[in-house]
Formats: sequence, C-alpha cells, structure tokens
Amino acid sequence: MSTHANDYVFLLLPGSFATAGAYTKLVEALRAQGEHVEIIDLLSVNDGSRQPPATMQDDAAHIRQAILSILDNPTTPKNVIVAPHSYSGIPTTCALESLNKEARASAGKTTSVTGIVYLASFVLSEGECLRGIMGEFDALQEPLKTGVPGGYLPPFTPELAQLVFNDLNTEGALEFLRFMSLHASDSYNGEVSYVAWKDIPSVTVIPSIDIVVPTPMQEAMYERAVKAGGKIERVLIEGAGHGLPVSRLDAVIEEMVKLARRE
Repeated sequence: MSTHANDYVFLLLPGSFATAGAYTKLVEALRAQGEHVEIIDLLSVNDGSRQPPATMQDDAAHIRQAILSILDNPTTPKNVIVAPHSYSGIPTTCALESLNKEARASAGKTTSVTGIVYLASFVLSEGECLRGIMGEFDALQEPLKTGVPGGYLPPFTPELAQLVFNDLNTEGALEFLRFMSLHASDSYNGEVSYVAWKDIPSVTVIPSIDIVVPTPMQEAMYERAVKAGGKIERVLIEGAGHGLPVSRLDAVIEEMVKLARRE
C-alpha cells in the first residue's frame, strides 16, 4: 500500500472512442493497492447523441472541472496525478494551466497537480493538434485523416480493436469492443493552448510496438519536449501495444506510483 495514499488522487482519462469501462481492471488494481483513483468519461466520446459534438476544448474544460473538484474539495482536498491515455493527453495538457504547485501556492492553495503520466499519449506543443501531428508522420488513414466535420467518426471496428490491442490475442482484443463508442471528429483539430509538461513533473510511458500512435512518433514527441525544456522523462515498455493501460497493468501501475511517490 502506498504510504502517500491519503495525499493524492490518480485521475485516469480515456483515449479516443473509449469509455471508462475499458479501464476497470486498472482502476480495480490500483484500488487493491490502497490507491485513490477516479476516472471520468470524455465529452467527445458518446453514442452520437450529443449535438453539437464536443470539441477538444470542451474535453479540456470537463477534465479541468473534475480536477478542481478534487483539489478544492471542501472536506478532503487532495493533490492530483493525471494519467491520460492516447488522445486525452491533448485536452488534459490544456486543462492544467495554473494548476501546478507554484501557481496554486501563489493563489493560496495547498493542493495542486503534482504529476502527469502520459500513457501511449500525445505530448504536443503549443499550436499543435492531433490531425496535424499525425499528418506529419503520415499516421492517419481515411476517414480519420479528413474527418467528418461537425459529426462523429465511424464506429470502432473489430479490425481497429486488433490494432489498438495488438499485444493481446484476438479474443482479448475483441473483449473491449463493448466499451467503445463514437468519437467527435472535430476534437482531433483542437490546438494545444498550454503545455503542462513544462511546469509539472511528467513521464511518457511509450509502448514499443504501438501502431496506432506509432512508437517512433511518441519518441519524437518526447525528444521535442525535452529540447523545449520539459520536465519529462521517458519509459519504454517492451512488447506493449497502444492498449497498455489494459494489457500491461503492472508496468503502468509501477510508473504511476513511482511518480506519485517522488518527493
């Protein structure tokens, strides 16, 4: 059990198309170790009934509200370590402006966001967006590349499941289809307005065989962040695919807890 379990809360953020249910095993495993953990759904992920579809900025505001509800809880305020997966690294980064330790202390607050664990995630710079960076690396296929302006991307398919969970067998990959929904297309165009990894200690956990957000692209994003003065470290998980929050629980938990316990 973590000796600091009363000091912080892990907040997990799902990736594209994914609902919170896909991360149940990770949530349960963390709680079994005595950790406080919460997870929220993204506004951009739903059955298509939300109109107009949520933007990346809508997701960022939603994530920020969830973080503030923990930081400023009137009875049990706690620090927060965020763990975004894939797409959610973008709105999460934007959501953290002025929530780092120094900014919060200047505002007379005793709690803050003390760490970011990017899980097979986008680590972008100001002005960048998902479609832009994926285009640089020629990593998006149609219809994701062009998108569906004002609408939702096509449903998550069995073929896509086997790409995302390429380190699981076919049966294991298809198990997660029931947790997938639609994703708002325009959210992929949302540009980063603030880069939290410059102000908050971060680690990017990179799966070695990711073919959704290709591993070389994740390495390049990390290198760019380092050159920009980011407070960021890199961990490579050998043999892991894009779905590492469900396929490599032990490795993910190890990195999350390690960052949380850092003094």
